[in-house]
Amino acid sequence: MLAFKYQVTSPSAFRKYYHYDPKTGEFKRLQFQKLKSVYKSNKQSVVKIFDFTYPAHRAAWMYVHGEWPKNDEQIIHRNGDQRDNRIGNLYLFKKPKKDR
Repeated sequence: MLAFKYQVTSPSAFRKYYHYDPKTGEFKRLQFQKLKSVYKSNKQSVVKIFDFTYPAHRAAWMYVHGEWPKNDEQIIHRNGDQRDNRIGNLYLFKKPKKDR
């Protein structure tokens, strides 16, 4: 599993640097300043902005719904492919209390 360095970024700040296409699940860079890259590990896509890394499925959810998933929520890929970040392939799952 990848270790992520998080900073909560607002949707408007995120949109300043990225465009997300919900049909393809891909992010495209809008500005190149202070921006790293979008890349895929062997299991999942990540987005790096400034020095912070975000799993692409969580960033896609935030981009479309306007808020990050809460700590007790998980984004699930319907088809099991962690690299397929089309919004129609993602759904929000609230973890049971015993797993929190």
